[in-house]
This record gives sequence, structure tokens and C-alpha cells, in this order.
Amino acid sequence: MSGADDDNMAGATGAVAGGSPGQAAPDPDELRQEIERTRERLGETVEQLAAKADVKKQAQDEAAELRAQMRARASQLKGKADAAAQQGQQAVTRGVSQARQRPVPVAVAAAAAGVLLLGYLVIRRRRASTR
Repeated sequence: MSGADDDNMAGATGAVAGGSPGQAAPDPDELRQEIERTRERLGETVEQLAAKADVKKQAQDEAAELRAQMRARASQLKGKADAAAQQGQQAVTRGVSQARQRPVPVAVAAAAAGVLLLGYLVIRRRRASTR
């Protein structure tokens, strides 16, 4: 309560309890209004205390916030993966296009890769048979 409220309550209490004869008795409507304001403040305070004491609700709120953050992160990662897949597809398309435009270098590169693979397999087989 504020200081003014304390003064009003003190005056009201004094008048009702037989305060000084110079003071007028407080108006009943004013007292009802003051009681109503006090009840409202008390109700708000109780709600705030109940919210602080509700650990289960706090945990649920925290979990909901974390789920929202995870959804946002998953969406972000999906966007990055889609972009990477698109870049990979574009690279393959470029490679195929270049192979069609210059088939000889591609054929030479494929033949060289085949020779290297064949050489690797022969060496591996020889080493395996000498053991």
C-alpha cells in the first residue's frame, strides 16, 4: 500500500474505532472501493505467486520454446541441404554437358582411370598370392 492508502486506512480506522471528534466518518462507498482495489491487487499478487510456484508449467513453457527453436534450426538446415543438393545437381549437369561437348578428353580420362584401377587390382592380387 502507498503512504496515502495508509493515511486513508488510518483515518478510517481511527474514525470507526472512535478517532478524534474533529474527523468525519469515512464514506462507506469509498471504503468499498478501497476494499475492491485491495482485493484486485491481492488477486494479481496471488496469480503472480502461483505462476512462479508452478514448476510444471515453467518446464512446459521452456520445452515449447526449445521445440520452436529446434524447428527453426531444422528448417534452416533443410534449406542449406536443399541448396547443396541443387549445387551438386548443377555440377553434374555441367559435367555431362562438357562430356558431350568434348567426348575425347572424357574418354581418355575414363581410360586412364580404368588402367589405374586394373593396375591396382593386379598388384593387390600378386601381393595376396605371395603371402
